[in-house]
Parts: sequence; structure tokens; C-alpha cells
Amino acid sequence: MKNLRIEMLTTDSVPNTVELVMEGELTLRDVEAAREQIKEGFRYQQVKITLRHITNLDLAFIQLLAAARNTASMLHRQLTVEANLPDELQTIVKNAGFDPSLIISCWATIK
Repeated sequence: MKNLRIEMLTTDSVPNTVELVMEGELTLRDVEAAREQIKEGFRYQQVKITLRHITNLDLAFIQLLAAARNTASMLHRQLTVEANLPDELQTIVKNAGFDPSLIISCWATIK
């Protein structure tokens, strides 16, 4: 079992942009830590959330991403979410009432 790992990356080559790389388990246990990092990320104009090597995912984290989308819109920020979820995790997203493609496609550029 791998807990959530979050890394915040900035670069001088793309000003006012931050990337949050999240790996491991995206579950209720770590949703508060992820929320704090996303909140911190909104200090930047462009926020990219990259989900990779995801081993578990639950409804709490899916809802956090939905809330981040709404917050980005209210703050006039650009939010990009990239994820390559295994089939079984896409099924969890679908069973929670969300279209798995929404995590990647529709949330890809939210201004």
C-alpha cells in the first residue's frame, strides 16, 4: 500500500505556473493534504495536476477534483488535470457517477 505522495513543481521557463504531481493512493485518508496543496497551487495562474502511478482512488478524491474545477473557475485560473488511470480505477470513477473521460478531457482546460 503506497500512501499519497505530492510534489509541487515550478519552473522559470513558464512563469506563474505550477504542477502538482500526485502518486499513490488518492483516498479520503489523504484528501486534506491534497486539498491544501491544490489550494496552495491556486496562488499561480496556471495549475496542472498530474496523476501518475495511482494505486487506489475513492469518491472523496474524485469530489476534490470536481471542487478544484469549480474553484479554478471562480478564481479565473487555468486548471489542467492529466491522468492515466488503470481500467479498474476508471470503473470506480464511472460507478461514482462520473464519466472517466471527464477527469482528463473536460477538465483539461478550465479557465
